Amino acid sequence: MIPFIVKATVSVTPYMGDTYDVEDIRIVMAKDTAEAYTKYKDYWQSKSEEYSIYYGVDCAVMETIL
Repeated sequence: MIPFIVKATVSVTPYMGDTYDVEDIRIVMAKDTAEAYTKYKDYWQSKSEEYSIYYGVDCAVMETIL
């Protein structure tokens, strides 16, 4: 596993509320950039709950220096 830096804008939409954006930077352990991207998006999608809150993600994955 290789550490990747994921920089993202997360759109947060509460049920019946206004959408707002949050900047997020995390380190994701993955085999390649595609897997890091998928893990990050899956993390936020798993936090979404119907009739409660929805998270949308626009992110960039960068390799780290080892």
